[in-house]
Order: sequence, then C-alpha cells, then structure tokens
Amino acid sequence: GGFYLDILKDRLYTTGAESRPRRSAQTALYHLADAMVRWLAPILSFTAEEVWSFMPGERNESVFLNTWHAFPPGAERESAIDWPAFIALKADVARQLERLRTAGEIGAPLDAEVTIYAPPEQAQRFAALGDELRFLLITSQAKVVATDAPPSDSVPSHAENVWIEVKP
Repeated sequence: GGFYLDILKDRLYTTGAESRPRRSAQTALYHLADAMVRWLAPILSFTAEEVWSFMPGERNESVFLNTWHAFPPGAERESAIDWPAFIALKADVARQLERLRTAGEIGAPLDAEVTIYAPPEQAQRFAALGDELRFLLITSQAKVVATDAPPSDSVPSHAENVWIEVKP
C-alpha cells in the first residue's frame, strides 16, 4: 500500500486536474477506498459509517447495507510487469538518491535523473514501464539503457548485471 501511494502522490499533485494520469489515479483510489471501507466496517463500525457518509457518488444510508465492492472487469488479471524487480530497483535507487541528498547535490528525488544499465534481456524488463519509470522512482527523469558495459561511475544494484547512475 505504501509503495503504491508513494508513487501516486506526485501524479496527483503535479498533473493537470483533468489529465488522464490524474483521473486514472483518482479512479484507482476510489475503488480502493470503496472496498476498504466495506472490509473495515465489521471492525471499525463507527469510523466506517463516517467514511461512508463522505464517499463520493450516490450512497445508501449505511455501509452495512451493502455487499463487497465489485472491482471493474480486468482487475483480477495478472500483471506482465515484474513488480518484485521494480521494487528492488526502487530501493537501490533510493539509496543512491539519499547519498546525493546527503552530499548536498540534490534537495529532493525530483531533482535527480536516473539511468539504469542492463544487458538487453534485462533492460527490456525494466523498460516495460517506459516514461512511467520516472514516476515509480520518483525522479524527474529515468531511462533504461541496454548494454553489457556500463559507465565506470555507475553503481551495481542488487539485481545481477544491473547498474544505476543517479545525477542531479
């Protein structure tokens, strides 16, 4: 949950009010909130009732008069993206961002650009997000370069044959 919200908050704050990325994020959060308030109702009944009264859209008078939330079709399908690899990559990049922040070279992660170097087969996996990679890493720019010989100033990640270069 924290992983998703950490990535999503910049999209909500920095994209236009009617932009597709922001509206998509709002829709996802709506579905999550609608489901969670129903799941938590038996445990936190008064809190769930209060949340229910503030939820957008037409609602009946009580969260307890509803069944479980029905997610839109397609929500159950498996993602083709290797999320464990991206989560590990994000942790590796965060360490490098903190190193630059501590050195005073950047103030925040959005002040940095990241380049991921990997052999072609692994580069393809990390390039799956395209321009969205910068949102995942919470940086201003992020790109993937397919290579077997990374630059000397790049640092190895925890993934085998994957190197990271972070610059202001």
